[in-house]
Amino acid sequence: MRNRLTLAFFGVICLTLGLVYLFIYHSSALVLQNSFRSYFQRAVQNIIPDLIAYYEKNQTWDGVDPKIIHNKNLTAQSDPYRAVNANLILMNANGKVIAPLNSTFIGKEMATFDLEPSLPIIYKGQTIGFLSSSMLISNLPNVFAEEFNLLFSRSILIALLASGFIAMIYALVATNSVVQPIVDMTEMVEKMAGGNLDLRVNSQKYGYQNLVTLAQSINYLAKSVQQSEDQRREMISDVAHELRTPLAVQKSYLEAMEDEIVPFNKDSLKTLQDQNLLLTRLVNDLRLLSLAESGELNLVLRQLDLTQLLTGVLKQFQSKFDEMDLTVKLKASKPHPIILGDPDRIEQIVNNLFQNESRYAPPGTNLDVSCEIEDHHAVLSVRDYGVGVLEEEREAIFVRFFRTDKSKQTFPSGFGLGLPIARKLAEAHGGTLTASDPVGKGVVFKLVLPLSYEPISYKKNRHTSVEKGFFN
Repeated sequence: MRNRLTLAFFGVICLTLGLVYLFIYHSSALVLQNSFRSYFQRAVQNIIPDLIAYYEKNQTWDGVDPKIIHNKNLTAQSDPYRAVNANLILMNANGKVIAPLNSTFIGKEMATFDLEPSLPIIYKGQTIGFLSSSMLISNLPNVFAEEFNLLFSRSILIALLASGFIAMIYALVATNSVVQPIVDMTEMVEKMAGGNLDLRVNSQKYGYQNLVTLAQSINYLAKSVQQSEDQRREMISDVAHELRTPLAVQKSYLEAMEDEIVPFNKDSLKTLQDQNLLLTRLVNDLRLLSLAESGELNLVLRQLDLTQLLTGVLKQFQSKFDEMDLTVKLKASKPHPIILGDPDRIEQIVNNLFQNESRYAPPGTNLDVSCEIEDHHAVLSVRDYGVGVLEEEREAIFVRFFRTDKSKQTFPSGFGLGLPIARKLAEAHGGTLTASDPVGKGVVFKLVLPLSYEPISYKKNRHTSVEKGFFN
């Protein structure tokens, strides 16, 4: 890459210098001619008043020859001006050469373009003649033009070669400053692809902002890949750990029954069935969480009365809460919030929240549940009065397989998938599920979902369909 970029720079430099040289070479004679015209007009400017005075006195150009060849205003000046005097010619108003008599152009009528570099002689508003030079009319002699071109182009060529050399040195430095960081980053990415995700590109040593941005993007990508890899390894480890216990129980029971240590009866079969159900629930939860995270969860949307759904789930947990001596205080707004959602999935969110409370809410306390409309959203909140959740763990409890130390000791059979599944299902419906620390003891779980009768945007996927509900 470096060689190709360097050659491209050299090619552009050589092409540019070549075009400049050709342009200067072919235009140098014209530049000299124009310079001579300007010099001529400045040199003979003082002759014009004498010629006008001569014409005014004689009303003709006859006998003007000595005035042209031996003009005092020219012969009194330096040698370059005397050289101009040697080539002066005078033409009448029609462009016919009338002086000096020894000129090779005497008696000839000049074309219009030959009169352009001449100085007009104006008397009483009329052009009575033109003053010019034989060198302006006949162009420069070939030998003189070629000699001038040779000397001038040689100087230009030397200047261009020096400029080209400096430009090539700069091109080499610029190419290396751009290409070398890319080579370094490419090698770093190859090492990362080989599994060394701890490497990072030092973006501070690059001067170009685009290279700094590229280095930062590579570091961000490496960090994301590393986090994903760590999560994958952690998930595999957690799944293996969660599967180990029910499989070990089933294996031990089967071996005990085979050795006739444990009798083959309904009780032993029920134990095996319970462990099998535990495995089935874990596999189903993992599959559901995977579908929700990838956006491939099949949702059948319809209008739902969130308060009605909430009371239905509460009835299912009533016996469990009675055993725990939990007093449920329900607060519901009127009218009830109507949402657009999948009934089974919304019910699973609420079910997972109450399942979590049935494990961690202290017996003999209250459980505050509310379902209201706030800021054009349906808000369902569940608050217990337990020890709460540490601030640094409020987001971690929504990560799969995460459990606090207290929950591991109290409920060792829990998988840590209920809250992560609930949050993903809420996000699939365009809502949120958060945990916060209220004033006093406990924790508040808040589910926020869009109302169905206002413009809302859902996470679109090809598996989402809408079913007409009974609220119209």
